[in-house]
Amino acid sequence: MSGFIKTIAEAFTQDVERAKRIARRDAILVALAGLFGLTAYSAGIAAATIYAAETYGPVASATVLCLAAIVALLVVLVALRVMQLRDRREARRAESRTRLVATLGTALLPLVFKSRAAGTTALIGGIALVANELLKSSGRQPPHPAPSMAEQPRMQPTHTARVNGAINPHIHNRQQETYR
Repeated sequence: MSGFIKTIAEAFTQDVERAKRIARRDAILVALAGLFGLTAYSAGIAAATIYAAETYGPVASATVLCLAAIVALLVVLVALRVMQLRDRREARRAESRTRLVATLGTALLPLVFKSRAAGTTALIGGIALVANELLKSSGRQPPHPAPSMAEQPRMQPTHTARVNGAINPHIHNRQQETYR
Protein backbone atom coordinates (compact mmCIF):
# COMPACT_ATOMS: atom_id res chain seq x y z
CA MET A 1 0.00 0.00 0.00
CA SER A 2 2.80 2.43 0.82
CA GLY A 3 4.32 1.77 -2.63
CA PHE A 4 1.03 2.81 -4.25
CA ILE A 5 0.86 5.99 -2.18
CA LYS A 6 4.49 6.74 -2.98
CA THR A 7 3.79 6.29 -6.71
CA ILE A 8 0.79 8.63 -6.54
CA ALA A 9 2.80 11.21 -4.59
CA GLU A 10 5.58 11.06 -7.19
CA ALA A 11 3.06 11.50 -10.00
CA PHE A 12 1.57 14.58 -8.32
CA THR A 13 5.04 15.95 -7.62
CA GLN A 14 6.05 15.47 -11.24
CA ASP A 15 2.87 17.22 -12.39
CA VAL A 16 3.58 20.14 -10.06
CA GLU A 17 7.20 20.35 -11.20
CA ARG A 18 6.09 20.22 -14.83
CA ALA A 19 3.53 22.97 -14.24
CA LYS A 20 6.14 25.13 -12.49
CA ARG A 21 8.61 24.58 -15.35
CA ILE A 22 5.99 25.53 -17.95
CA ALA A 23 4.89 28.61 -15.98
CA ARG A 24 8.51 29.76 -15.58
CA ARG A 25 9.20 29.25 -19.30
CA ASP A 26 6.03 31.13 -20.30
CA ALA A 27 6.84 34.03 -17.95
CA ILE A 28 10.33 34.37 -19.44
CA LEU A 29 8.99 34.29 -23.01
CA VAL A 30 6.27 36.84 -22.25
CA ALA A 31 8.84 39.14 -20.62
CA LEU A 32 11.10 38.85 -23.67
CA ALA A 33 8.19 39.51 -26.02
CA GLY A 34 7.27 42.58 -23.97
CA LEU A 35 10.86 43.82 -24.05
CA PHE A 36 11.04 43.45 -27.84
CA GLY A 37 7.63 45.09 -28.18
CA LEU A 38 8.76 48.10 -26.15
CA THR A 39 11.96 48.28 -28.22
CA ALA A 40 9.93 48.28 -31.45
CA TYR A 41 7.55 50.90 -30.06
CA SER A 42 10.45 53.14 -29.00
CA ALA A 43 12.14 52.78 -32.38
CA GLY A 44 8.89 53.66 -34.12
CA ILE A 45 8.42 56.77 -31.99
CA ALA A 46 12.03 57.79 -32.60
CA ALA A 47 11.64 57.29 -36.36
CA ALA A 48 8.41 59.29 -36.42
CA THR A 49 10.06 62.06 -34.40
CA ILE A 50 13.10 62.19 -36.72
CA TYR A 51 10.88 62.27 -39.80
CA ALA A 52 8.66 64.99 -38.30
CA ALA A 53 11.78 66.94 -37.23
CA GLU A 54 13.10 66.92 -40.80
CA THR A 55 9.72 67.91 -42.20
CA TYR A 56 8.35 70.38 -39.63
CA GLY A 57 11.33 71.19 -37.42
CA PRO A 58 12.54 69.77 -34.11
CA VAL A 59 10.38 71.92 -31.82
CA ALA A 60 7.14 71.19 -33.66
CA SER A 61 7.81 67.45 -33.82
CA ALA A 62 8.65 67.27 -30.09
CA THR A 63 5.51 69.26 -29.28
CA VAL A 64 3.30 66.96 -31.39
CA LEU A 65 4.87 63.87 -29.78
CA CYS A 66 4.31 65.30 -26.30
CA LEU A 67 0.68 66.18 -27.07
CA ALA A 68 0.03 62.71 -28.50
CA ALA A 69 1.43 61.11 -25.35
CA ILE A 70 -0.72 63.38 -23.15
CA VAL A 71 -3.87 62.49 -25.14
CA ALA A 72 -3.09 58.77 -24.83
CA LEU A 73 -2.53 59.22 -21.07
CA LEU A 74 -5.86 61.03 -20.68
CA VAL A 75 -7.73 58.31 -22.60
CA VAL A 76 -6.27 55.61 -20.34
CA LEU A 77 -7.05 57.61 -17.18
CA VAL A 78 -10.66 58.25 -18.27
CA ALA A 79 -11.15 54.55 -19.06
CA LEU A 80 -9.70 53.64 -15.65
CA ARG A 81 -12.00 56.10 -13.86
CA VAL A 82 -15.09 54.79 -15.68
CA MET A 83 -14.23 51.21 -14.69
CA GLN A 84 -13.66 52.27 -11.06
CA LEU A 85 -17.02 54.04 -10.93
CA ARG A 86 -18.76 50.98 -12.38
CA ASP A 87 -17.09 48.73 -9.80
CA ARG A 88 -18.14 51.04 -6.95
CA ARG A 89 -21.73 51.13 -8.23
CA GLU A 90 -21.85 47.32 -8.40
CA ALA A 91 -20.41 47.08 -4.89
CA ARG A 92 -23.06 49.49 -3.57
CA ARG A 93 -25.83 47.45 -5.24
CA ALA A 94 -24.52 44.22 -3.76
CA GLU A 95 -24.25 45.81 -0.32
CA SER A 96 -27.78 47.21 -0.49
CA ARG A 97 -29.15 43.80 -1.55
CA THR A 98 -27.33 42.17 1.35
CA ARG A 99 -28.68 44.74 3.81
CA LEU A 100 -32.22 44.33 2.44
CA VAL A 101 -32.12 40.55 2.78
CA ALA A 102 -30.67 40.81 6.29
CA THR A 103 -33.33 43.34 7.33
CA LEU A 104 -36.17 41.25 5.93
CA GLY A 105 -34.80 38.12 7.53
CA THR A 106 -34.43 39.81 10.90
CA ALA A 107 -37.91 41.33 10.75
CA LEU A 108 -39.63 38.11 9.74
CA LEU A 109 -37.66 35.73 11.94
CA PRO A 110 -40.03 35.78 14.96
CA LEU A 111 -43.10 35.32 12.76
CA VAL A 112 -41.62 32.49 10.75
CA PHE A 113 -40.32 30.38 13.60
CA LYS A 114 -43.66 30.27 15.45
CA SER A 115 -44.58 27.36 13.19
CA ARG A 116 -42.12 24.53 12.53
CA ALA A 117 -43.28 24.02 8.92
CA ALA A 118 -43.03 27.73 8.15
CA GLY A 119 -39.58 27.84 9.73
CA THR A 120 -38.35 24.94 7.62
CA THR A 121 -39.80 26.48 4.47
CA ALA A 122 -38.21 29.82 5.26
CA LEU A 123 -34.87 28.17 5.98
CA ILE A 124 -34.90 26.33 2.65
CA GLY A 125 -35.96 29.49 0.83
CA GLY A 126 -33.24 31.48 2.54
CA ILE A 127 -30.60 28.95 1.59
CA ALA A 128 -31.83 29.04 -2.02
CA LEU A 129 -31.76 32.85 -2.03
CA VAL A 130 -28.23 32.97 -0.63
CA ALA A 131 -27.05 30.35 -3.15
CA ASN A 132 -28.63 32.34 -5.99
CA GLU A 133 -26.95 35.56 -4.85
CA LEU A 134 -23.60 33.79 -4.53
CA LEU A 135 -23.94 32.40 -8.06
CA LYS A 136 -24.84 35.83 -9.41
CA SER A 137 -21.91 37.49 -7.65
CA SER A 138 -19.47 34.87 -8.94
CA GLY A 139 -20.53 35.55 -12.54
CA ARG A 140 -22.16 32.15 -13.05
CA GLN A 141 -25.84 31.72 -13.74
CA PRO A 142 -28.02 29.34 -11.74
CA PRO A 143 -29.15 26.26 -13.66
CA HIS A 144 -32.34 26.59 -15.67
CA PRO A 145 -35.37 24.74 -14.33
CA ALA A 146 -36.52 21.56 -16.03
CA PRO A 147 -39.07 22.14 -18.80
CA SER A 148 -42.69 21.59 -17.88
CA MET A 149 -44.74 18.77 -19.36
CA ALA A 150 -46.27 21.16 -21.91
CA GLU A 151 -42.81 22.16 -23.20
CA GLN A 152 -41.48 18.61 -23.61
CA PRO A 153 -41.72 17.00 -27.06
CA ARG A 154 -44.35 14.32 -27.45
CA MET A 155 -43.11 10.78 -27.81
CA GLN A 156 -44.38 8.78 -30.77
CA PRO A 157 -45.74 5.32 -30.00
CA THR A 158 -43.42 2.47 -30.97
CA HIS A 159 -45.72 -0.46 -30.22
CA THR A 160 -47.43 -0.49 -33.62
CA ALA A 161 -46.07 -1.23 -37.05
CA ARG A 162 -47.59 1.90 -38.53
CA VAL A 163 -47.04 5.37 -37.10
CA ASN A 164 -48.99 8.15 -38.80
CA GLY A 165 -49.53 5.97 -41.87
CA ALA A 166 -45.84 5.07 -42.31
CA ILE A 167 -44.26 1.73 -41.42
CA ASN A 168 -42.11 1.90 -38.33
CA PRO A 169 -38.53 0.95 -39.37
CA HIS A 170 -37.66 -0.31 -35.88
CA ILE A 171 -39.90 -3.37 -36.14
CA HIS A 172 -38.55 -6.50 -37.82
CA ASN A 173 -39.62 -7.14 -41.44
CA ARG A 174 -41.51 -10.34 -40.54
CA GLN A 175 -43.64 -8.41 -38.07
CA GLN A 176 -44.28 -5.65 -40.60
CA GLU A 177 -45.62 -8.13 -43.10
CA THR A 178 -48.20 -9.36 -40.60
CA TYR A 179 -49.52 -5.79 -40.11
CA ARG A 180 -49.90 -5.07 -43.85
